[in-house]
Amino acid sequence: MRYKVLAIGDLQEDRDTGLHVVYRQNSFWHLWEPSAPFFDNNYNPEAMLYVENASICKEPAVPSVQLFAGHESNGRDGATSRSWNRWGLGIDWGEPGRSKIYFASRAWRAWSVGRENADLPEYAGRGEVILTTTLGRGMCRWQAIVPTVSVRSRIFGRSVFVNTEIDATFDTEAIGGEIGTRFTPSLEVQYFSGTGENLLAYSKSVTAWRVGLALER
Repeated sequence: MRYKVLAIGDLQEDRDTGLHVVYRQNSFWHLWEPSAPFFDNNYNPEAMLYVENASICKEPAVPSVQLFAGHESNGRDGATSRSWNRWGLGIDWGEPGRSKIYFASRAWRAWSVGRENADLPEYAGRGEVILTTTLGRGMCRWQAIVPTVSVRSRIFGRSVFVNTEIDATFDTEAIGGEIGTRFTPSLEVQYFSGTGENLLAYSKSVTAWRVGLALER
């Protein structure tokens, strides 16, 4: 989730330029184990100063820029506590979900890393690169389904690429419009390989396939 709390510049032109708050949460549910426990919950609030490219130059080749600071932890204490803070700089071209091609990269520096996970940056990386393409209607036999493929890699840890995640999302926006409802779920298929997937077992290398349903994007 991302919300702009303070606008900077001309609201008519600089739609996203301003101070944003961002919140991410990953919950890892071991559905097939006895009692179906949640293995780990990772909470990641962030503050971000975002400057959209339109406020610098009208040419699309000019990237948007972000300066961010965030905290991530699993809300536990004792030996299972995991936490770190980071600040950094990012750039991106395009708009995810709307642009045919969207590219983003972020680099960060860790600070105030929890003593229980002092080597976390080695397994979770010190930056990431993201490439997303929205294929658009007419690219598959079902004209109302809009496929989007996104590849994200965390970089510069124990190796150049510490993990890679590939997400394929199939939006059904047009179907919802045709039947007169805003309830338009999306089918998601995900592949993940590498370390740092969750905070509790950050040093464990994981390779997994997942299928899910997104009710809100």
